[in-house]
Amino acid sequence: MLRRPYIFENKTGVIVKVGIIGASMVESAAGYAIALMGHASLIVLVDLNKALVDAQAEDIAHAVPFASATQVCAGTYDDLEDARIVILAAGASQKQGETRLQLLS
Repeated sequence: MLRRPYIFENKTGVIVKVGIIGASMVESAAGYAIALMGHASLIVLVDLNKALVDAQAEDIAHAVPFASATQVCAGTYDDLEDARIVILAAGASQKQGETRLQLLS
């Protein structure tokens, strides 16, 4: 379960939770951008790779305190329950020499 000492209202005065499923480059970049802009009160990253999602959440959380008060943490699918937005960007990785079309088939 999430450990969140304080959840604040975002710039518009609304508490906004954003969930991001996946913790690779695209997902962590999206989380970082959202956190920097201060559009979310809380960002929850979810991934099957617990070590990776913990590391990505900590990296983002340590990078944003001077830009916004957005809380960032790793969580589970249950933690996404009341999220206003869920970004689903997880997927299979492209293998060496594989085209994007081959990845889809």
